[in-house]
Amino acid sequence: TDANACNYDASALGDDDSCVMPDVCEQCDGSGVDVDADGTCDDSDACVDTLACNFMQAADSCAFAGQYLDCDSICLNDTDGDGICDELEVLGCLDTLACNYDTLATDSAACYIFDVIGVCGGDCTSDNDEDGVCDDADNCTDLSACNYDNGANAVCLYADECGVCGGDGIPEGDCDCNGNVLDECGTCGGDGIPAGNCDCVGNVDGDGDGVCGAADLCTDTVACNYMNPFALECLYTDDCGICGGDGPDLTFQLETVWTYNEETDGDVSSNAAEPTAIPWMGAGAYQLSGEAINFQQMNSDPEYFTIGIPAGFEMTGARLLEYDQSSYAAANPEISLPFGNGAFMGVGPGDSLPVIQSEADFYAAAMALDGGALVGVSPGSMPGDDILDNLAQPFNFYGLVMPGFAGTLGEGDWTFMLKEGNTDTLTTNAFASWSLSLEIAAVGDSTASLLLYSCADTCNVDTNDDGICDQVQEVGCFDPEAVNFSPDAVFSGPCTYPPNYCSPVFDPTLSDTTFVTCVEDLPMDIPAATAYNPCDSSASVVYSEVVAVDTTTACAQYITFQHIGLNLNQGLLTVAMETYAVKDETGPEITVMPDMVVFSCPDTSDFGAAQAVDACHNLAGITYSIDSMWVDSALAICAGNYMLMRTILASDVCGNETEVSYEVSIRDTLPPTIAGMPDDVQLSCDANAPIDMPIHQDECSGSELVLTTGEEAGDCPSEYTLLRTFTATDGCGNAVSAVQEVQFVDTLAPVISAGPADLVLSCEQTVPDSAITAADACAEPMISFMDSIQPGDCPQEYTILRIHTAVDACGNADSTIQTIQLVDTVAPSFTTLDPFVEAECSSFLMPLAEAADTCGLVNLTFASFSAYGSDVPGQLIRLYTAMDACGNSTEGLQLVSFNESEACSGCTNETALNYDASAVLNDGSCDFGGVYDQSGVCILDADEDGVCDQLEIVGCQDDSACNYLVHATEEGSCIYPSDSARNCDGTCINDADGDGICDENEFVGCQHVDACNFNILATDSDPGLCEYGCLGCTYIDAENYAADATADDGSCTFDMDTVVATTCEGDANGDGQVGIMDLLDVLDAFGSYCDE
Repeated sequence: TDANACNYDASALGDDDSCVMPDVCEQCDGSGVDVDADGTCDDSDACVDTLACNFMQAADSCAFAGQYLDCDSICLNDTDGDGICDELEVLGCLDTLACNYDTLATDSAACYIFDVIGVCGGDCTSDNDEDGVCDDADNCTDLSACNYDNGANAVCLYADECGVCGGDGIPEGDCDCNGNVLDECGTCGGDGIPAGNCDCVGNVDGDGDGVCGAADLCTDTVACNYMNPFALECLYTDDCGICGGDGPDLTFQLETVWTYNEETDGDVSSNAAEPTAIPWMGAGAYQLSGEAINFQQMNSDPEYFTIGIPAGFEMTGARLLEYDQSSYAAANPEISLPFGNGAFMGVGPGDSLPVIQSEADFYAAAMALDGGALVGVSPGSMPGDDILDNLAQPFNFYGLVMPGFAGTLGEGDWTFMLKEGNTDTLTTNAFASWSLSLEIAAVGDSTASLLLYSCADTCNVDTNDDGICDQVQEVGCFDPEAVNFSPDAVFSGPCTYPPNYCSPVFDPTLSDTTFVTCVEDLPMDIPAATAYNPCDSSASVVYSEVVAVDTTTACAQYITFQHIGLNLNQGLLTVAMETYAVKDETGPEITVMPDMVVFSCPDTSDFGAAQAVDACHNLAGITYSIDSMWVDSALAICAGNYMLMRTILASDVCGNETEVSYEVSIRDTLPPTIAGMPDDVQLSCDANAPIDMPIHQDECSGSELVLTTGEEAGDCPSEYTLLRTFTATDGCGNAVSAVQEVQFVDTLAPVISAGPADLVLSCEQTVPDSAITAADACAEPMISFMDSIQPGDCPQEYTILRIHTAVDACGNADSTIQTIQLVDTVAPSFTTLDPFVEAECSSFLMPLAEAADTCGLVNLTFASFSAYGSDVPGQLIRLYTAMDACGNSTEGLQLVSFNESEACSGCTNETALNYDASAVLNDGSCDFGGVYDQSGVCILDADEDGVCDQLEIVGCQDDSACNYLVHATEEGSCIYPSDSARNCDGTCINDADGDGICDENEFVGCQHVDACNFNILATDSDPGLCEYGCLGCTYIDAENYAADATADDGSCTFDMDTVVATTCEGDANGDGQVGIMDLLDVLDAFGSYCDE
């Protein structure tokens, strides 16, 4: 009789305790579900997740606690109570003045400031050269160095001539910094002699003789030597057919004035630098004889001699009187005579001949001589040859072109060489005897020579056939008592005897040479000389003169006086030469000595300089040497502390020397240098400590490097700083240290090596505990996990995200997620299901079976079917479906026979015209008015869409159209916005600035009214587009009228004393025109109140 019961019987008069009450969802069939037991049916409950904070409250949706928070939004873990969960704390510096201030930090950590080189937390206190490198580690602080501001410098470098810092300058062989070299014209990077030219100044070789331009001294094709590149002048063929010759040889009538024989006078010099000197004896023949030796194919033992020819004299002949090579025949019978060459050279003043040891030396000597030199070789010389004629012509010598000479040998110092010929087959020493006559006469003396020889070099007159022309056979006095006795005379001549032999005698006797110390001591006035006649003691007449003087040649200055004594009565004279010569044998005086100071090793490159003067001549130089070294016993015994003896040697140009020695003390007070210091580094805590070592050196006493280490604790147990201190100590105890900081940091999270596998469990199973295995490179990690439950597709299914975390002592963490999925795949089972049941009509809507599920509630439903057709409405077959909340279901059949079936049968379809609300059993009598048949299928459905034609609704089915009809079943016309940028109600789809103009239709421009390019059509402003250069006062009568302004900016000013009173209606700013600026002024003042 309970009206709230599902089986309330209004006709019952008394309650029989048979009331069946609705379930929590007010469902009489027991299908209601309240999973979270909050008193709200799940169909109406927006939150059934028991993990939600509001699962027991009526809510529109589940609300879950935030990460790391409880349902009251309070941190689950908040050690410092600052309201920030420990998991979200950020360590950092909170001091805003610190260089490592962290705006995101929530927990305080160490703070630092910048050091002098801008390193946050650095320890540098000095950077004098401001190169960003701390002076303690700066290897170069010289501001003049090109790398003083380079933090990586090891030593100071300086720019070379090419501007390269630390460079080597122009590379060897190059002439500039661009890799160019000098061409043959001396031009850097040039192309050399231009094509067609023969030199670098544009000359050409017109006659093709190999001589370039003006250097060609002979271009006369008639000359016999015009093609000789070495010609000094044009030569012509003489009467004997010799190019440049002077015809048949002339010889002297004068007597032989000087002789030299190697057998009696000593060997002629073989040293080119010190030839045998021939004294000047005036005009006449100078004869030399000797023996030349050839040492087995070697060009050896040349004969060198020299003669000085004064002004007014010349050499007109150099005759080979004898040249005997018989020794060749004795040693080598197969060699015919004559063989080889007699070599002869003349050299101009100031030159000396080289030592001749090969054929090439002849050419080298010839090419090296000064202008005007006589150079040549006379191959195959024979007795009677005038070598001067031979040398006047160029010739080929062993493939080398040897130049000839032009003219005669006149004034100058001339060096000669007579050289024995050689052969490349000679196997023994060979000898040649020789005799040479140099013939010298006064210039222009036609009587000094005779035409003795024919062009065949034979005597025109030789009475005795001795090979010596009669004209030069010596005629002289045979009497030894005569003044003119001539032991070499061949023909007898007159003898001359002086009366009583009364030649003048000088008294006092004149010295040949008198030595003085300095050139200032030379007598410049002719000293007086006196002489007497020894026969009658009468005074002789004396004539004195200076015949030679040299006051410029250092150490060899001299003056020579000639004194001629005459006894006029007898016609006798005596000539005496008196020479005063400088002989400087005194060394310089050392006037200033270097200070005796203590020098610091290694600065021992300059011990100071001395000064010296010489009384007579220039200094040749001052040299310094170290004579000895010894240990300084007063100091620590080491390689850098020592004494040395330094010697100063001052010398003059004459070779005189003065020597002084003194002691110098060297001390090692400088420490070694350390270079290449390993950089400060930051390493991971699992890294090995570095082993790099710097370079150390000490230039004085060597050095030893010692490494010591220390540690400074870091911000957490696994972090610390290793201090590597390098100390270099030299042998004298001087030391220097440098520190490398190696910071070990722990930024590596632990590594999870093994974790639990993901699980899929049935909803009735218990979730097991699980754990991970992790290791940390630097410390033992702490392991934990936290579960997060994610709802599944149905109440009995959910996923546990188990977050396993390994955290080390420095807060580095690694996580892995284990997924544990609980699924409901097991269908409910029927606990009671009788196959045949009889029931009352009142049980028509009630299930007559029961089902249960292992994980949750069961929704038990059934569908009924007529067992025997519509004529037997009370017999139904029920198909039961037991379904859990996850959709797992089980079906079962039951035949139900209802009592009083006719009383409760009728049309039960609400859409039928004869629907019977009191009927619980459909008896098939429903009338659908011709729309549906008895099975509920449309009788008319032209488009077969399941909607009967009579029930179709025509309308727009496009949900983007403005007239979209959600209930339309048949397509109709659609209406769309005319502007694609707007919605159907005319509002913009995109309007970022909310100005009512759609973003697609915005026009960007300058909206500043004072700008020259103000655009009234612009809808969006870009200040960067505005231009103001055209603004100014455009009123021509204004004081500040700007002729180049195209837009008025209202800045015009006027002289009110000269302005004519006029009225310009609308000119608000008084600039003389009504423009946009006036309108803007009015709009700006619009709505304001004026003062009364």
